[in-house]
Amino acid sequence: MKKLLGLFTAIILLSFTSGDELHFKIEYKPLTKYNTSLSQNTETTVTYHGSEDFLENLKSRGVSNPTITNSALTMESTINTGKLTDGGYFPIIMKINKSTKSEGKTGIPDGTIVYGKDSIGRVPILDSVVADSMTEDVKKVFLQTMQSAFTQISFPEKTLKTGEDFTAETPLSLPIAGHTLDMSIKTKYKLVSIADGIASFDIDQTYTMSTTITDKKASATGDGKGQLLYDIKNNFYKKYQVDLTMKMSINFDDFSLDITAKSGSVQLTTVTAN
Repeated sequence: MKKLLGLFTAIILLSFTSGDELHFKIEYKPLTKYNTSLSQNTETTVTYHGSEDFLENLKSRGVSNPTITNSALTMESTINTGKLTDGGYFPIIMKINKSTKSEGKTGIPDGTIVYGKDSIGRVPILDSVVADSMTEDVKKVFLQTMQSAFTQISFPEKTLKTGEDFTAETPLSLPIAGHTLDMSIKTKYKLVSIADGIASFDIDQTYTMSTTITDKKASATGDGKGQLLYDIKNNFYKKYQVDLTMKMSINFDDFSLDITAKSGSVQLTTVTAN
């Protein structure tokens, strides 16, 4: 009886220990379907600084100071992956089912298809876009944007216990006043719980500027917080949510801009066999 009790106790302890540990990796798999919905809202405040003549000129042109704008984006997409080939790759097809911007305007044309390939544990490689209403130049920019988006949601493979964290660093490019600000995003993911096949992470982000504009004085910083819910069985995230605040300043010869952007985004994904 004592031996059985000891064995039972050992099983309980073993189960608790393994349940407290997570082997974390995000990857697309062959013959799988990923349905994703994205919702993003942004409020941008631009404050102008300059001489009285400059500020009066803005006022005469009907430009508010500060200028506050709000934008929204929603997008529903589906990614289907094909059979794994002998070369270790499998095809990946992404379709934009529906996309809308602020005031009901169309974002990415509905029905747009992106083709590429992937291998297990790697970032998908996108190679072409099919969209009747896009010019070749627009397709090229869109393909680059989507490739960058896939790169930014790639994660290092980690084994973690509850309470442990890891940090990932990704690049970000922001167009502003005719220039491009290159930034670095440092994101810390802290594993806070594991239950019912879902691992929950707290997200803590820091944005720092890594570019230099020689003829302008510019600065940019940001921070964000959110949550990642990880589907353990499918090695993919069910939810990725971040609230972000970015602050940027740029000085010109006779005026300067202070820009504050506050955004909230939620991306939800369901994974099924294809």
